Amino acid sequence: MGIGLKGEFPFFYNNREIQPEDREIQPEDKEIQPEAEARNKGFGPSQPLSATDHWLLGTITDALSGEKVSDEQSLQVSTVFACIKVLSETISTLPLKWYKKVSDDKREEYSDYFLAKLFRKPNKLQKKIGFIENIVAMLSLRGNYYGGKNYTQAGKLAEIISLKTKQMTPEVKDNEIIYKYINDKGVSKDYSADKIWHVKSLSLDGVVGLSPIEYARKSIRLSQHAENHGINYYKNGARTSGYVKVPGKLKEGMKEKMIKELTYGMTGDNKFKVMVFDLGAEWKETGISQEDSQYLETRRFSVEEICRFYRMPAVMIGHPDKTMTHSSSEQFMLSFVKFTLAPWLKRIEEAINVDLSPEEDYDKIYAEFSINGLLRGDTESRNKSYALGRQWGWLSVNDIRKKENDNPIENGDRYLEPVNMIEAGEDPPDVDDNKNTSPKADNEDDDDPKPKKKKKK
Repeated sequence: MGIGLKGEFPFFYNNREIQPEDREIQPEDKEIQPEAEARNKGFGPSQPLSATDHWLLGTITDALSGEKVSDEQSLQVSTVFACIKVLSETISTLPLKWYKKVSDDKREEYSDYFLAKLFRKPNKLQKKIGFIENIVAMLSLRGNYYGGKNYTQAGKLAEIISLKTKQMTPEVKDNEIIYKYINDKGVSKDYSADKIWHVKSLSLDGVVGLSPIEYARKSIRLSQHAENHGINYYKNGARTSGYVKVPGKLKEGMKEKMIKELTYGMTGDNKFKVMVFDLGAEWKETGISQEDSQYLETRRFSVEEICRFYRMPAVMIGHPDKTMTHSSSEQFMLSFVKFTLAPWLKRIEEAINVDLSPEEDYDKIYAEFSINGLLRGDTESRNKSYALGRQWGWLSVNDIRKKENDNPIENGDRYLEPVNMIEAGEDPPDVDDNKNTSPKADNEDDDDPKPKKKKKK
């Protein structure tokens, strides 16, 4: 795929640029530039950061506390990591199929379409699952995914190179979107919209998607503070703070000495050892207990709050949910697919069909995720559904076998139709026409309507 490219986007591997002419060289054969060195190069005086470029530094500032939440810090919160992991892994493992319209009501799978082949391995470093995981992860963190499009000499899309979201700035100039990208060497370059594949989440201006972790930063910080509180609490031997009450007045220097000795005796390896107070000193605790501070409730609330940002059922990330009212796992999965996954799937499908497909294929060929595997019920429920479909004529044997991932059989494409059914609008058959249709007995005569009686011996 890399031969004959006229693409502008090199590969980025561990913050090291691989030029198109170097693609035959394996990544481990070239020197890797350290992260710190890449950052220290900066952007130079010719590329000053504007007010809208602050997020290029990879941090999000809380306006109230001044604390920063980066992508890496957000992923250290187990709830954020779990939500993104569920979304990215679930969507990336769904079959992505291309269909060709044969008529208004008929389509056929088109596995030989060039985009279907491209998505199996979009570039040298990524395959289909890892590539879509990357897309969903960036949408979940930053609200935007950017991919550089490389074309063959004939103008056919041949590669999609994942670019670093935090180093891209979309701008609108003369009613057109220009993408300003700053690579690891600090070199800035503008790209037109036809060179960048941009997938965005919910947007207020139609240009840049909203970052979920930016809007959830307070909930993320709350979770981090609660976790740090727990770490410090147990690090201190599950003891709260307090003070020492001493009768009378201490001599000069005694207060500092007592504080130093208490700190030494209550922390580190000495925190579980016995302490002895003299001079009538008495220890008084001032901190409140974990139960009184509702520590567990705070942590539980932070989990539910972050899940709310991703519309993620808490039980999907291992958090027990006593409010679930689904009567079966099938109904729960249906709710998860409809309200959590469907918006992500449709957003990615639309970006593929509109921004990657040639204009002449817009109304003919399209991509679609298959969610049948997620909606499969238990064996008994599936068999009942198949029986109804087979009985009433909307499923053939091969249709059923296909849903169960079995091979088709000969003459398995026939559809049944109940014999007692008629087309809508037709008159029902005359009841009299059906009388006396049973086979005649051997002793019946055509001219005699009454059957002959047998003679008694």
